[in-house]
Amino acid sequence: MGSIYIGAVFLTYLALGVGVLNSFDVFRQKHAPARILGGFLIGLCTVLCSGAVYLGVLSLLAAQPTAVLGYSYLVLYNLVFVAPLVAILMAASARPTLNRLARRNLHHKHSMHLVLGSGVVIMGLLILATI
Repeated sequence: MGSIYIGAVFLTYLALGVGVLNSFDVFRQKHAPARILGGFLIGLCTVLCSGAVYLGVLSLLAAQPTAVLGYSYLVLYNLVFVAPLVAILMAASARPTLNRLARRNLHHKHSMHLVLGSGVVIMGLLILATI
């Protein structure tokens, strides 16, 4: 029974790997369908990280008195969820902003690493303290 389980895991990961490798050819293209397939795949992958929160939100929305109100809140939640991505896209699309950030990063690289590394350590300690 154990070998059947291991074989199924192997075949599942092999099929997943073949599918992902084949899909990489699509992502190298610059047309809109490739960007939509990429956004969809990334969205599926991020569900593992944010899915618990999303399920909690969905359970709250399901308790709304009308379906229209629940769906309206769902649209609003998803708009707020992607708002940071829109802000990043706008910032990344502006060449002067990118140049300014690149210069700043070069001049303050060591202090940025120290601040970011310290932040990660502090978050880790806070997580350990709450367990």
